[in-house]
Amino acid sequence: MKKIAIAGFRHPHILDLYQRARTHDGLSLVAICEENESSSLKPAGTSEPFFASFDKLLDDVACDMIALGGCYGGRGAQAIAALRSGRHVISDKPLCTSLAELSEIEALASE
Repeated sequence: MKKIAIAGFRHPHILDLYQRARTHDGLSLVAICEENESSSLKPAGTSEPFFASFDKLLDDVACDMIALGGCYGGRGAQAIAALRSGRHVISDKPLCTSLAELSEIEALASE
């Protein structure tokens, strides 16, 4: 079973992934993260460990992949950090907002 964490609840697309991750036979949802405490999309009453810091999530959670659903301007840096830590990444669109981020993500993903 693959362990997945979800970071960022800033767009409704991530809520579909959240629900699917909770019920998929091959996935175990091990943590969620939302750095913006006023996000209205953050699921309420969840049983998964909650993190208010993406860096803390990376440091403290053992998982195979991280799904990114935060603000589009921050997804690139989060994808780079997750890939550097050895995790797979799935992201809402756009994955990143600069060609430099895209080049780094491409290089890390191919490693």
